[in-house]
Amino acid sequence: MNLKALIARFRVLANDKAEPYFWSDEEVSGWLNDAVHEACLRGRLLHSDDAFVTDVERGRPLYAYATGEFAAGYVYEIDSIRFVSDGKPVCLKLVSPETADVCAPGWRDGAATGLPVYAVQGDEKLTLAPAPDRNGRLFVGGYCLPRDMEEDEDAPEINSIHHRNLVYWALAEAFSIPDTETFDPQRSESARRRFELYFGLPTDSDLRRITREDTLHLNRHFWI
Repeated sequence: MNLKALIARFRVLANDKAEPYFWSDEEVSGWLNDAVHEACLRGRLLHSDDAFVTDVERGRPLYAYATGEFAAGYVYEIDSIRFVSDGKPVCLKLVSPETADVCAPGWRDGAATGLPVYAVQGDEKLTLAPAPDRNGRLFVGGYCLPRDMEEDEDAPEINSIHHRNLVYWALAEAFSIPDTETFDPQRSESARRRFELYFGLPTDSDLRRITREDTLHLNRHFWI
């Protein structure tokens, strides 16, 4: 389904078929773009082995990874990092800042240099540790957010089997807006629940980062 078809489906389910519409096409398309983003975050629907590719400069450890092949998107969950120099690839280990302090002392200020072995992920930037002592190229793989739909012919960058369920997010947003004619918290909650049942629960701001680092996940026993 393209953007035009999704808006039409929204108007049928919202009983908003006669002009003047309760909600403009611009409002609905914004909610639908939000729906695709939410679906990708919750369901990990868009993956690329080369989501972010950049040249690495000797002595420069910090790289912003907020853009990649999904031009207006964002690689938010990294699952592989490769550093290639002179045709030789090295897989970097994603670690927490605390582990990098132990394994690569001096990484925070770039004092330690050498062949990168570790990578520390921030909210928008990736730090190589130790700082590279050679030029190369960085390939980051992971889960991405898509480009927004702008034209009627644009379609969500996820499998078409998911498209029809995107409308429930738009319905939830539409009926949640305080308005004497359209405000309906029960319909809003019902639509939000249907979206959640299909695409899953929302993530928190950590975006599962801690589960991909080296932190041990275990239960500790305390004897009293």
